[in-house]
Amino acid sequence: MKDKAMLDVIQAGYALWDKRLKSQRADGTITLIQSQKIIIVDTGLPKDKEKILSTLQDFGQSPSDIDYVVCTHGDADHTSNNNLFPKAKLIVGFDIYEGDRATFILPHHT
Repeated sequence: MKDKAMLDVIQAGYALWDKRLKSQRADGTITLIQSQKIIIVDTGLPKDKEKILSTLQDFGQSPSDIDYVVCTHGDADHTSNNNLFPKAKLIVGFDIYEGDRATFILPHHT
């Protein structure tokens, strides 16, 4: 058990608007938190897979060491690499998944 939490930004997010094309280039911030549990906050786009894996390796971690994946919301630039962490408890919005078992925080699911 660690005495202190360590927070490391794996990748800084960005959103660059192109008014002419009425579009944006964007990717979410990906964060690693190491404490009593190991947490990834947002998992970026598919292009970020190798960056995530190499950063975990640099910290002596592997995808199977991750306890929780927390996604701030369900956009693709925040969720696209969730599949790298099959053992982690997945929290997206009001839904919590452990494997294929879902728990819903709000009663909107029946």
